[in-house]
Amino acid sequence: MKDLRRPIHDHHRSVDHLRSTRIIEEGLRRIEEGLGRIEEDHREIEHRLRRDSEELRRIKEGLREIEHRLRRDSEELEGLRRAQEEYYSRLMRASVELEFIIHRNEELLEGEDIKSHMKKIIVLDDGEVCSVCLQDMNVGDHAVILKCSHIFHEKCTLEWANRKPNCPLCRHDVRKDRQ
Repeated sequence: MKDLRRPIHDHHRSVDHLRSTRIIEEGLRRIEEGLGRIEEDHREIEHRLRRDSEELRRIKEGLREIEHRLRRDSEELEGLRRAQEEYYSRLMRASVELEFIIHRNEELLEGEDIKSHMKKIIVLDDGEVCSVCLQDMNVGDHAVILKCSHIFHEKCTLEWANRKPNCPLCRHDVRKDRQ
């Protein structure tokens, strides 16, 4: 006698096999879809990386340009600072010279004359050097001897005296020497 359950059993096996196949096929389809999404994501990530790399390159170029400008501006600023220091230095010297001129003019107005503190001489020996012009004094040159005993060319001393009332060597104030 034939087992009637066998075809049913075979039928169930076929149905189970068919279901398994469908499940596997569905799983494969989902895996393929997932792989497709992964590939799309991968392409998108590569695209973003290329874009970000390009942006990073532009940022680095911008930073190099900024660094170059900063260096140039720093050098320019340093030059301006030095120019400002020089300007203030000149201004201070001019201020001091102006004070001296005012003081000197006040003294001249009071009858104080630098030339009255100089004794004119004629050079008799070679070997002296004028400390103002740094030239040798020759026999027969007109010279001036100050109360501090320093000797200079007459012309050099008069030019110096127009600017400063002090001996060019020792800075002795010749106006203090009353004759």
